Amino acid sequence: MYLTGLTGIRLLRSVQPSLKTLLRQNLSKYPWFSRSERFSSEVSAPFKLRTLHPKEAAAIGSSQTDHDLRFKAEDYKVFHKLDPSGYFVATTDSGEIAGIIGAPALTQDEGTIGFLHVHNDFKNESLEEFLWTAAMKHLGNRQISLDVSSDEVEVCQQLGFKEAWRSGLFKGTGAQLLPHIAELTNSSVIREIKDVPFSKVVYFDETVVGYERVNFLYQWTNMVPPPAAVAAYAAEEEVVGYGVLRELHHPQTYRIGPLYANNMAMAQVLLVSLISTIPGKTYYLQSPLTNLSFIKLLTDQLYMEKLEESVRMYNFDDHSFPTHKVFGITSTDIGS
Repeated sequence: MYLTGLTGIRLLRSVQPSLKTLLRQNLSKYPWFSRSERFSSEVSAPFKLRTLHPKEAAAIGSSQTDHDLRFKAEDYKVFHKLDPSGYFVATTDSGEIAGIIGAPALTQDEGTIGFLHVHNDFKNESLEEFLWTAAMKHLGNRQISLDVSSDEVEVCQQLGFKEAWRSGLFKGTGAQLLPHIAELTNSSVIREIKDVPFSKVVYFDETVVGYERVNFLYQWTNMVPPPAAVAAYAAEEEVVGYGVLRELHHPQTYRIGPLYANNMAMAQVLLVSLISTIPGKTYYLQSPLTNLSFIKLLTDQLYMEKLEESVRMYNFDDHSFPTHKVFGITSTDIGS
């Protein structure tokens, strides 16, 4: 969940001048900001603001300029359903869409910002600030997460955000699995999610993200075409990990996420089970860099290439995202 979206047009790269403007405004409306100024709700820009209609949900994918990494239209509809009132469209007087931003309120206490896209014709007309203001107003005093690049960290720090951890985007090119890795696909603890009591998958997911998201999980694991979705079952028949692999907009290209597990060994089994279903295909995985042994597996044994690095930041200090259980992030634009 980059502020800008997972690809190319990063919010702070295009918005940085506007954010500096915000620093000069009064931000005390949001007590987590370190500066005693207030967030202006009035922006002198010739735009109208409205929420994104469900039928327009695929438009949030425009923030992804790298087509290889873009999700399918149906996937963006699932993201939109996280909080339909938290996706905003800025339009011109003639009704033309000029920009989009996502700021889903995930719970009463948490939210995230991402999916920002601004049409090239409007990049110098305060549109980014206009959208940013709408996003912040919607999220209010919630804990907010952002994913940005390293050179964007300083600006976010000035806005009161603090670095929590970093993740890397890795690309696999369908390399032949080493024998001792291939053996993991025969693990008896791995089952398809459809063969596991779904309530147990939901419960395990909640232990990771901190809130129940049964609707999101059901939709994400039951779409057409069906994704590869597997879960790890412990001896006491409790779910101790799960992973989902979905085909992206670009044919024969896939993304793994979520990939959650109680430990690295289980995450390894889940990962190999997923990629064994797409021999010779290209796949992507966004993984926290704090899990050093897992990252070594990706680069040294699965020959995955690290494409870029992002920084997770929060506006509050008391975040508790358990990166030791997170081995694959669905999208940095939704924070998990």
